[in-house]
Amino acid sequence: MMTRTFYPVGQGAFYVEEFDDKKIYIYDCGTLPHVNIIENIIYNNFRKNQEIEAIFISHLDADHVNGLQCLLTHCRVKKVYLPYLTQEEKVLIYASYFCIQDNESFITRLIENAPLAVRDLNPQAETRITFVMPDHEIINDDFPRDSDYYQTVNSGDEIIVSDSNNEYANWVYVPFNFKNKKRTEDFRKKLIKEGINHEKIKNINIFKTNWANQLYREKLTNVYRTISGGINSNSLVVFSGTKNKTFYKCCFEHNKFVKYCCLHCCQHCGFINKSGCLYLGDYDASGKSKWDELIKKSKISKYLDNIGIIQVPHHGSICSYNFKMSDFESIFFISAKKKNRYRHPSKEVILDILLKKRRLYIVNEDWNSIVKFKLM
Repeated sequence: MMTRTFYPVGQGAFYVEEFDDKKIYIYDCGTLPHVNIIENIIYNNFRKNQEIEAIFISHLDADHVNGLQCLLTHCRVKKVYLPYLTQEEKVLIYASYFCIQDNESFITRLIENAPLAVRDLNPQAETRITFVMPDHEIINDDFPRDSDYYQTVNSGDEIIVSDSNNEYANWVYVPFNFKNKKRTEDFRKKLIKEGINHEKIKNINIFKTNWANQLYREKLTNVYRTISGGINSNSLVVFSGTKNKTFYKCCFEHNKFVKYCCLHCCQHCGFINKSGCLYLGDYDASGKSKWDELIKKSKISKYLDNIGIIQVPHHGSICSYNFKMSDFESIFFISAKKKNRYRHPSKEVILDILLKKRRLYIVNEDWNSIVKFKLM
């Protein structure tokens, strides 16, 4: 029926789901420090102009999105789902890239005007941008909900996988746009402390004018470097699975080892009898309020019984982890570079998952770490 592949991109994320009728859905597309890792995977595993139904981008940090340019030019992507950003959020994230590299790139163009940036890459693909609106938040921007260049969906809306035989009508992708406002609030306070007029970075054109001033550049860069985890406040969490509990026969492949099992006998072989996967990107699940926002207060709660696989957020960082996560009887996986300066994944995270006797797979940049999960 479907193959779910966690590709070995190291400190990044590239997760692909392919149904038997060749429909392909992707979650995130990036890696650090060398983008050629994910580019080689794209070239070697996707045909030129191969059709991709949709890609969901959790947020616009480079390690989750810097392979998107390659994917869009090499393949015909029908839809790109992005978390909606207010004008102020756009400028803050846009400014963070200039603080890092001091020049415009595809990602900064994507932040500034996503429909135009994507259309310029591959006009023949006719790729459609879909913004996922945040839940429980009033949008003050003068933002039309639909246009000729993009569409919008609400956080928690079901995207149904359909085909002529209606075989997958029960399968849904459900994106949730969560926001971490603390980072942007910290950024505002530090800007004021440095004497930077916050109004000057509420518009990208105004920011570009001010960026020419060396003192302004130095102050803004210094402030950005003090923000823990960067200032990207969005995280597009996605549930992929059936709307109700469905049993499948499965095949699980890791390090060239294949294990077959009937999902009804999961207690014997250790596999989970649930079709769903929860992709968490870099969602900050730490603390009771953030965990409750994810599990109890959002529409994710209606799919909890169907989750059999969970992506541990933020490459296994203890700062984004919640120890209640391992209470789920699920398979867990982490994407992280074998040796990285952040020391991901955290030892505390690994121990917590293993001590609760859950299966954990760490996908790094080694090709033998690739994980495939097949539902049949």
